[in-house]
Amino acid sequence: MVMQVPTGRSEKRILKAVGVTARLSDGSSLPEGTFTENISMRGARIVTKTQLRPGGMLEVHFRSAEIPFQSRVVYCQQLPDGRFAVGLEMTQNSSETGERRGRKPI
Repeated sequence: MVMQVPTGRSEKRILKAVGVTARLSDGSSLPEGTFTENISMRGARIVTKTQLRPGGMLEVHFRSAEIPFQSRVVYCQQLPDGRFAVGLEMTQNSSETGERRGRKPI
C-alpha cells in the first residue's frame, strides 16, 4: 500500500504560460517577458527578472483576461538562470474593490 504525502496545495494547478504585466505598490512595473508557469483559481507562479519581497502586493494583468487582480507575494526564489520564480496568492480582482467603493468595474 502506497500513501501519498500531502503537498500543502488544496487545489490543482494548471501548467500554462500566459504573459503578465504587473504594477507594484511603489508604482514600478515588472519587466517585459514576465509570464506564468502555472495557475489556479486562487494563485499563480510567475517567472520574472525582478526579485519581489514576500508579503508585497501587486496588481497583476493577465494578457488573456481583462480584469486585473490584486495579489500578494507568497514566496520568491532565484532560479539558476538568474530570474525569479514568484508564488502569488490572488486576494481579489480590482473590479471587486471598485464595486465596493461605488465605482464601475475596470
